[in-house]
Amino acid sequence: GEVPETARVADYWIDARLDAERHEIAGTLRLAWHNETQRSVDRLPFHLYMNGFRAEDSAWMNQARGQHRGQKFARDRWGFVEVRKVEQIVEPVDEARLVDFENPGPSGTPLAFAEDDEPSTMTVSLAEPLGPGESIVLELEFLTRLPQVFARTGYYGDFHMAGQWYPKIAVLEEASGWQAHTFGLFSEFYADFGNYEVQLDVPSAMVVGATGIRVGEEALGGDEEGRTRLHYRAAMVHDFAWVADPDFVEHWGEIDGIRVRQLLQPEHVHDAQAHLDALAVTIASMQARFGPYPWSTI
Repeated sequence: GEVPETARVADYWIDARLDAERHEIAGTLRLAWHNETQRSVDRLPFHLYMNGFRAEDSAWMNQARGQHRGQKFARDRWGFVEVRKVEQIVEPVDEARLVDFENPGPSGTPLAFAEDDEPSTMTVSLAEPLGPGESIVLELEFLTRLPQVFARTGYYGDFHMAGQWYPKIAVLEEASGWQAHTFGLFSEFYADFGNYEVQLDVPSAMVVGATGIRVGEEALGGDEEGRTRLHYRAAMVHDFAWVADPDFVEHWGEIDGIRVRQLLQPEHVHDAQAHLDALAVTIASMQARFGPYPWSTI
């Protein structure tokens, strides 16, 4: 299958480091966003999904009343995402330089940004309006703290699941304008497609699974000895999520030419074939509705 190139709106380059003891992810993010509409915009809204787990009075916590699918939120372990810098890279930059965080090229121009009244979204103010067909490159620095695992994200012991973990641009629609809805109990994660280049700096003992495919691995030395930098590439997706745990057991399979990689806790290894069988039924059902699966790996 194939995702049409016309769907490519938001490309991300992310360099992130997991502190497994503090359960925090420090990251630098570069975003190339293309205005595919006939609208001019003077602001860029972003989702800060992790802030739904920041305090009792967030929209998510109010609506869920601190529970989700029978599980109670651990109130001694809140999560958040803190944006520390937003800059616009105004000089021309090719993709090779965008992905090279060690040699980033041009410095950026600071932009004003602020969380909205409900902290699961923020607004970046542009220095000049961005017209139809134009593009912009931003660089953001952020810190995410994971809550104790809850509602599809978080940590438990050495297990870390990073879902909706980085600042994520909203969707600009031709007819309706910006779609940047507050993160609530019944929200979905509406986003544009694009390409992702992601480098994850993690403890070397971690077994990692992530969106896309791993294209590089580097053991770090010096003060970073005992850590590994993993490079992932995902083409034409609308999100990047990842998981890390030193106890994972890897199990490979294949369905209709699609590689399937399972990461299982040791006590559930015997369920690998059952998971594979369930996935085979799922793929058949989805492909009958929507066409061939577009990526090489699940």
